[in-house]
Amino acid sequence: MFERLTNEDFAYLTTTGRRSGRAHTVEIWFAFRDGRVYLLSGGGDRADWVRNLRKNPTVRVRIDQDWRDGKRLSGWARTALPVAIDLS
Repeated sequence: MFERLTNEDFAYLTTTGRRSGRAHTVEIWFAFRDGRVYLLSGGGDRADWVRNLRKNPTVRVRIDQDWRDGKRLSGWARTALPVAIDLS
């Protein structure tokens, strides 16, 4: 799937607008592991793309030129606590 693309810097996440119903795409840093793409919201749960995902969990993800459809993991998303560690 995306394994060959893990050296890319950005992914492009397309969600459906919670009010407009239109497609919204954001450029975002990502990590890929075990067939899942992990994203970090700098705006926490106030970010539009996160709020859109709460309303409609269906998404499209593009890494390089490779598009895939996906769905938010509801249990993980509600309980996860992302932690950033600077190793510099």
